[in-house]
Amino acid sequence: ENDEGWTDEGHAFVGREVVRSTSATAQSVGTIYCWLPPTVEDCYEDEDGKPAPLFKVRFLVGELDGDVEDLDIRQVVESLVTESVLRPPPPPKPKPKATKRPVPSDDEEEYDDAAPAPESSDEEDYEEERPKPAAKKRKASPPKPAKKAPAKRKSPAKP
Repeated sequence: ENDEGWTDEGHAFVGREVVRSTSATAQSVGTIYCWLPPTVEDCYEDEDGKPAPLFKVRFLVGELDGDVEDLDIRQVVESLVTESVLRPPPPPKPKPKATKRPVPSDDEEEYDDAAPAPESSDEEDYEEERPKPAAKKRKASPPKPAKKAPAKRKSPAKP
């Protein structure tokens, strides 16, 4: 609504939802869709006679459904909704998948680009050896008995 100085740009409240009580038990929900800055000619004046912003709200739910109301800054602040009533909440963001870091081989060194460079020392040529994992010990199996050659049969004596 661009007539008479109303604009939908330049204020953080434009697009925000408000809830207004219409009775002791009923409420209406609407959206601020434009505002009248206090700097325009024929601007709104608050109860002290000072220029103040004015906001247009279009109600979409409740007894005031379809109505448009002008609210001053005090009324807007009292009515602002912290969580959207009209729009469903956004879907949860997927959690980043854990990634495995490559394991350096024994020949490679690990470097961290963000880490400061190591300070040099007198023993620059000294290279610390990484301990190698101990080989798994196998249980010694008992010695196998030696195989005996089959006994030779003596052929029966011939008469």
